[in-house]
Amino acid sequence: MGSSSAGGGQAVEMFFSRRIGIGPDGVPVPIVGGGRLTGKLAGLTVGLLDIQTDDIPGVVPANNYAVGRLARELPNRSRIGAMVIHRTATALDGDYNRTYLADGRLGIGRSVTIDAFGAVTETPSISGREHALNLSGAYNTRTWVLNTTYTEVGDNFNPEVGFLERSGYRFASFHILRHVRFANVAWLRELRPHVSYRGYWGFDGFNQTRTIHFDSHVELADGAFFSPAFNLTREGLQAPFEIDSGVVVPPDTYDNFEAAWRWNSNEGAPVSINGSLDWGGFLSGTRRGVHNTLTVRAGVSFASSLRVSYNNLDLAEGSFSTTLIALRLAYNFTPRMYLQSLVQYNEQAGSWSGNVRYGWLNTAGTGLFVVVNESHAADRWHDVSGPLGRAVIVKFTRQFNVVL
Repeated sequence: MGSSSAGGGQAVEMFFSRRIGIGPDGVPVPIVGGGRLTGKLAGLTVGLLDIQTDDIPGVVPANNYAVGRLARELPNRSRIGAMVIHRTATALDGDYNRTYLADGRLGIGRSVTIDAFGAVTETPSISGREHALNLSGAYNTRTWVLNTTYTEVGDNFNPEVGFLERSGYRFASFHILRHVRFANVAWLRELRPHVSYRGYWGFDGFNQTRTIHFDSHVELADGAFFSPAFNLTREGLQAPFEIDSGVVVPPDTYDNFEAAWRWNSNEGAPVSINGSLDWGGFLSGTRRGVHNTLTVRAGVSFASSLRVSYNNLDLAEGSFSTTLIALRLAYNFTPRMYLQSLVQYNEQAGSWSGNVRYGWLNTAGTGLFVVVNESHAADRWHDVSGPLGRAVIVKFTRQFNVVL
């Protein structure tokens, strides 16, 4: 149905469908039923959604979720739209949450785009700064890319059926990049030197986070890529932060310098590798992180990848390391039928987890989906104990047209 999002990697998303059917701490909530209607009416793009969930005694009440979205496309990449998102507990008075959104885009010429949205939430027990707003602009040509963003999210902005990474901040960013091509160098496709700035401030003026990024992407003719980036970072803590068990970083402002390199070989080849290196200052000490993924493909039907990530943090308050191992397998029987699996070891969580997903697609993302999840405790990667949880999920959706 679409919704506006902004502020540092979709840090604000007004409607997030996965919030429906999931309770506190990830508890599955039964869905009684519902429906979705999308289409065109009088030049407007219309989207309507209504879903009813059941209650779990002592955990979450039965809720009704209703969403309405209107948008009109205008000339030259422009548009305007509005959205209302409503959640109400069907058996309780005064237990509801609403989000109201207006958004738009203005295209100027062939290169300039301006986006904006404003939103407010309404929750009975909350008052104060319940707003969010965003204004961003972009200039894109074959040679230059410039963009800038300003986002503000109030302390009490509360989109319960959306996704909110953080609240109570002002965010500003700026990015400038130049495409440099070399017609006479066969093996080098492009250089992309660029610099960017990202910063978060609280409403009290405290600088929560800042990153100044210097980089030049190097893209080779065969698709290989290298990014030798360097960052000036700032992390501001206003309260103690327990980053790991027994490792508590005190309130302070931490300025650091780090290398953040990225690379990959030709990802269209049968065998490819991509990875990253994060090395430098972090909070009160240093971080050394290496992440590599090996991918193997056999035609268009089969793909597998093995990812190993290792981080070592040496802080003034203590040292620790984390390891993450993930194996993915995917087989496409036909363009509409697939089988996928993921097995993952997380040292910090002390667990092995895995899932198998089967999909038989129809149109517009509808069809039959079957997911099997299982997780086990693991003191070490080779020391696996009893199951932590098992789940089997079956979903079937069907789309049909109604001519009015």
